Parts: sequence; structure tokens; C-alpha cells
Amino acid sequence: DRPWLVGAIAVMLSTGVLLFLSEAIKCFYNTSFWVKMITLPVALAFTFLVRDRQILNGVPPVTRGRMLGTASMVLWFVVAAAGRWIGYS
Repeated sequence: DRPWLVGAIAVMLSTGVLLFLSEAIKCFYNTSFWVKMITLPVALAFTFLVRDRQILNGVPPVTRGRMLGTASMVLWFVVAAAGRWIGYS
């Protein structure tokens, strides 16, 4: 269905595991790491489950698209920002 997305997620997870293993103890006690680990499955679930479903049926399509797009961008921004912040904390 989405081969590029699934492939990118596979690469992201495999490189993320390797990066985690290089500094496992530091990451385990890092708040930014846990923010990312909590937000990542939420963002993935949103991408695969919520985005394509007919939710918010009573909302006009343009508004619904903006709301779902904003939610998706916020989730992925938090994942990226927390990932970047791991190195600085």
C-alpha cells in the first residue's frame, strides 16, 4: 500500500535501535528519549490508522484536512525535536 513509507520506517527503526544500543544507559535516563519513545508509536498509529479513516464526519472537508494535517505535523515535530534534543541533554 505505502512501500516508501513502510521502507522508511523500517530504516528508521533499525538505525534507531543501533543508535540506542551505542548509548543505552544514557538514553534510558534521558527525558527527551522517553518523550520520543512515547510520541513515536502515537505518530505511527495516527499515520496508519487515523489519517485515512473517515473521522470528524460533521466537519467540512477543508477544516478536517487542516485539523488532521496539523495533528500529524505536531506529532512528527515532537518526535523529531525530542530526537534532536537527546544529544543535548
